[in-house]
Amino acid sequence: MGTLDEGLTASRWDDEYRRGRYVGEPPLPFVSRISTVLKARPDLYGADGLYIGCGNGRNYLPLIDSGLRLYGLDVSEEVLNGLTRKRTRQPRGLPSTGEPLKSDPKQTSLTIESRSRR
Repeated sequence: MGTLDEGLTASRWDDEYRRGRYVGEPPLPFVSRISTVLKARPDLYGADGLYIGCGNGRNYLPLIDSGLRLYGLDVSEEVLNGLTRKRTRQPRGLPSTGEPLKSDPKQTSLTIESRSRR
């Protein structure tokens, strides 16, 4: 297997999001399941978490809105900038700058990952 070219991967995802990938699509069913399961686990529900592959926020933002404290991480600058523009107020769980994180600055108790099945 070859080496992953992060720049190429990011560039391709930027292109996908510019073309409207996932725009207007509802959150996937796992979003409500995650929220329900974690609400039953206060030790995790109140902890800081990391959402890997936060994308345009279709799954990430509903989790933030449900009260989870998640930092968003994505390879696409395009989509991270879009998330910042989507929210004029700081969503719960985002860093104090109001921008999704581009790297993991600290250890987290919870990790959620989205994968594309292309």
